[in-house]
Amino acid sequence: APPNEPDGWARLHIVTGGGAGSWYYGPCIDFVKAGFGALNLADPSVIYYLGVECRYYQDPATNTNPYADAPIYFRLYTYDDNNVTYKGFRDYGVFYGPTGESWYPNWTYKTFALTERDLWPYTESGSFNPAKVHRCRFYGKNTYGKGNDFVDVKKFRIYTVPKPRFVRGVVKDELGNPIQGAVVGIKSSPHAAADAMLYKTTDASGFYEFKVDPGAYYVAAWRYGYFPTIDTPVTVQSADVTVPDLVLDSKANANIAPTYTALYATSEDPGGGMGKERGADGNFSTRWTTANPLPESQQDQSWIIDLGSVKTITGITIFWENAYPSDYSIEKTNDDPNPSLNPTWTTIYSVSGSNGGWYFGYAMHAEPFRFSPAITARGIRFHVKKFGPYPVYSCWEFQIHGTEPGHAFSRISDVKKLPDNTFVDLLKWVSVSGVYNGGESTLFRDTFWLEEDDRSSGIRVEAVGHYCWPGELDQVSGTVQTDSSTGERYIQATSVGYFADLGRTPYPYGITGKAMSETDLPWGLLVKTAGKVIAHEPDGYLLNDGSPQPIKVVKEEPLPPIGAFVVAEGALKPGPILFEQKGNVDGFIRTWLMNGGYCVNDPLPGQGMGDPNDFSAKWHVWQGLNLATDFLASQGGEANVSPTFGSIGANGGIWFAYSRKPWESYVFGLNNPPVPWVPTGKAMICSYASAWVLADRVYDGMNDGLEIWVGSDDGYKIWVNGTPIGENNIWRGVPAVEAWDRYPALSWEGDLYSLQPGWNHILIKVNNIYGGYGFGVRLMRDNGANPLVLPYYSPIEYPYSP
Repeated sequence: APPNEPDGWARLHIVTGGGAGSWYYGPCIDFVKAGFGALNLADPSVIYYLGVECRYYQDPATNTNPYADAPIYFRLYTYDDNNVTYKGFRDYGVFYGPTGESWYPNWTYKTFALTERDLWPYTESGSFNPAKVHRCRFYGKNTYGKGNDFVDVKKFRIYTVPKPRFVRGVVKDELGNPIQGAVVGIKSSPHAAADAMLYKTTDASGFYEFKVDPGAYYVAAWRYGYFPTIDTPVTVQSADVTVPDLVLDSKANANIAPTYTALYATSEDPGGGMGKERGADGNFSTRWTTANPLPESQQDQSWIIDLGSVKTITGITIFWENAYPSDYSIEKTNDDPNPSLNPTWTTIYSVSGSNGGWYFGYAMHAEPFRFSPAITARGIRFHVKKFGPYPVYSCWEFQIHGTEPGHAFSRISDVKKLPDNTFVDLLKWVSVSGVYNGGESTLFRDTFWLEEDDRSSGIRVEAVGHYCWPGELDQVSGTVQTDSSTGERYIQATSVGYFADLGRTPYPYGITGKAMSETDLPWGLLVKTAGKVIAHEPDGYLLNDGSPQPIKVVKEEPLPPIGAFVVAEGALKPGPILFEQKGNVDGFIRTWLMNGGYCVNDPLPGQGMGDPNDFSAKWHVWQGLNLATDFLASQGGEANVSPTFGSIGANGGIWFAYSRKPWESYVFGLNNPPVPWVPTGKAMICSYASAWVLADRVYDGMNDGLEIWVGSDDGYKIWVNGTPIGENNIWRGVPAVEAWDRYPALSWEGDLYSLQPGWNHILIKVNNIYGGYGFGVRLMRDNGANPLVLPYYSPIEYPYSP
């Protein structure tokens, strides 16, 4: 213990004398001789961890290591019951010099799990018995035989933490039916559906599951248009917990915020059309925003609503934009809330370290509150105190629920039976739209169709000036009407909310022209039929599938030639008339699951990135290490990972959905993602994007000329069904699509990859050096001459099986 190191330390010194590839073993710790007895890593109630302070370098005089060529391992040993005869070992990698983990010239604390392979990978040899661990040691390898490597360790400890347990349950409606797509939150304080520690969405059976540490929690479920369920307290100890059914049976009462008497905001952006009144106008297409950016000294801001008199309030729902606050409170007063009158405010909810609540997509985050018992207030203040991801605050809607019942969301089959001019609210999936990838239909621009969750019925919606993307979940308000010429029921919309991008991929029913003519049940549904083109018309063509009456297909030019056999897919109305859904016509993938923020340590500290054209510069070395490092090793590895929406990545951040509408850019900008990367503030960021593509048959290079194109800013690596097909360690902006990197499936040795019938996984890892950051992926056929148009999986489970 030298004077400058009073704690003392142990040194593992890897010398050059043994040459490249030689191994060096450090001192061994014997748990039995130390008086602890053999460790039982098989104890099902705990996870064993190793913690150690260490430093790793090559030259003791300079604390540097220009080679970083010595991987250091930690090994556990099993001996016989007498602690004499060796039986087997388990190895863990601690420092990975050759794979990019840079040296630690200063004391650095490291910790990793010893008993959970998914938390930290390990290998075993011999008859290692995790229930009988007698000894341990550090050891290393001089990979290249360059120089002397030193690893010093101190404050070494092995400790346990309680093993995480599962909290699981089912969400149902008031009739006892399971609800798919309900949002379930869990956290350690009340109002579990708002700013939860974790969120899950329920599957087709209404099931959800969380993995949490032992402790006390609250669980609640929510769905748009409903109040959250009352918090259910849950205590997690040494066993998994099944929560009593969460029943979503209380529809949210009417939003009284748009009836306000006055509004006050300490900051707003009226010149940008984002004044304070936009936070309570009942319109999800507008929003209130503060000045942008705000200086750090002005993080404390308020948006206040005056309801005119003291009202009973049963709940609040906040729909933040991506610029949500990290810290905020909701406060109430029975006084006149005019700030100049100094009203007395009472806090009814406060949070620090908010993640914005449940992320819907379309830059919208929801935080719902249910007050049981109800509260009374004349004024409500939303007091934001600390920036979240951005130095600005923005909110689509502050909804305040009174006592009057809200509009119940109706089933389409019931809506069709209502008298004309009856006002209805629908929250349904868009199946077909006059807006499509690349533009909008000149034949039915203001028309789209909705389908029931169980696809039992559909209905046409007329909504002037609204863009709806097939597959999204939309709220439609309007009146029921009857088409006088055909008797078809439809909705004349007064408002459309595109707030819930749950990303369902629509699938058509197969149907014949005869069936179309004999019943009105398919009206409004997405259907598909096949037949011969028998005539052209000004707005489409006639198709004959052998039924007594031809099918009119509404389609823009170019029309298929007369006599051609075609497959038509679209929405059905009386006639029978099929409105063809043009859909994704360009092969770009526009929906991904993403998780990122990964980075190896700086391999050349103190050096600049260098010139973009210098492939020996630091940027090329560092980015190459990021691309070579499997950051997902603890979750099965890059070749095997299969993330789900909302699942936790290897970095502790969630896999979130990122979608672009068909008319938006096919390039995904990653500098400001919908959910911030974890951790933030890295000098260099490496992120993953995952997508699933559905193929109806085999697509390959030999028969189809299959290619996958990639544009990136900066470097990337891409896999198809676990096979790496391409990589580019480059510093650039995303080029024009004609200059994207092309990866043909066909090579001189045959097909390098193919798309198989069913779901095919595409994973891309994209690295950013600094500045711009983004990527795009395109499927092509005919050796790049034409796009390959296939449906791709969207992040939240479908309300029905594909």
